[in-house]
Amino acid sequence: MSIRTVLSTVGVPVRRPDYKGNDAQYITYQMVGQTGTVYAESTEAETGTAFFVNIWSKSDWTALAATVKQTLLQNRYRVIVLSETFEKEDGYYRVIFEVACIGANYG
Repeated sequence: MSIRTVLSTVGVPVRRPDYKGNDAQYITYQMVGQTGTVYAESTEAETGTAFFVNIWSKSDWTALAATVKQTLLQNRYRVIVLSETFEKEDGYYRVIFEVACIGANYG
């Protein structure tokens, strides 16, 4: 299942990083790399894909982050929470996840 499909189940808008909306909470994601993880007969049999997933929130983001993490884990993604920042220009908290999946589809 693609990362966009998985993230779309958490109840907030999910878009690529060029999202220009004004929702109080939303998620952006982007692929940051791919690498072969399993080779058979000199051919790549499985590909690992890594993404950055960003939660943007004007208020407390912790419940959404817990839901996103649990949803990704249930769909066999590996999840690492990297950081939280506050964007003064627009008033959003930003929580960055590094997410990877073997055999993942492009978002």
